[in-house]
Amino acid sequence: VINSMKSETTQFDQLCAQNLANVWRRNAFRELMGGYKRFKVRPEDARQFVLDSLGHAFLSAKLGTAGRAAIDGKVVALFFGGVAGEDEAGDGDIDADLLQALRTMHAQFEPTLEVIYVSQAPSLDAFNGAYGEMPWLAVPFTHTARRRLLRDTFGVGDKAQVVLLDVDGRTITRDGARLVQLAAAWELAEKAYADKLKDLGGDKDVKAKEEAVLRRDNLKVAPLREAHARAVVALGELTEADVAEVGAFTAHADIGGELRERLDEAGRAYSAALEGVQGLS
Repeated sequence: VINSMKSETTQFDQLCAQNLANVWRRNAFRELMGGYKRFKVRPEDARQFVLDSLGHAFLSAKLGTAGRAAIDGKVVALFFGGVAGEDEAGDGDIDADLLQALRTMHAQFEPTLEVIYVSQAPSLDAFNGAYGEMPWLAVPFTHTARRRLLRDTFGVGDKAQVVLLDVDGRTITRDGARLVQLAAAWELAEKAYADKLKDLGGDKDVKAKEEAVLRRDNLKVAPLREAHARAVVALGELTEADVAEVGAFTAHADIGGELRERLDEAGRAYSAALEGVQGLS
């Protein structure tokens, strides 16, 4: 009986404590709902959290290791690798075009931009195999908690993703892969356009040279055109008698039969004599 009374007393005390706790819980909930804007994280604190999540130690393709100074004052592109499948050696779902676009962007804007590789490789060998072809920084494979924190912070899934951060740690976009590839495509198009303009300039030079040749030829042809025009005028002034005289002058002379036979015989004699001289030589 005594134990039962003690148990009921304990339960009553706990129920009273819960009821009292519900009072301040309800008051706290109403206060939070009424002034929730005052409870949200300040922008500067969110930026500092992102910068702290990046850490202070990185692998460097050029130097071996690098500190926080390597990204200070730079735009940061967080390159998250995808989750590898069973038949993949490194990070999965990494588009070759995306890698090339990142290389181009990194080489062009290296003084003001840095890429940080955040791997999802299943092993150190897989990480080394994937990172060995990248010229930028990387979160060390052994910093598992930091890599997981970065993925959770930006809501990265199983696919490769690029997150762009400004120099103060603010998120520019979580769809940086699309922007990077668009920028690379624009650069290629701009280069092709410049090459086309260069080729067009060469065609213009060839056209100018050909036009100069044509002008010189026209100067030579002009006197011939004038002479032709004068000849046409002169021909138009000929009478029928003049035309008949010209025809009679240009006609072949009529050679009689006896004279033609003599000419043919002389030709045959000349040919025989020529063959005899060639035989002597």
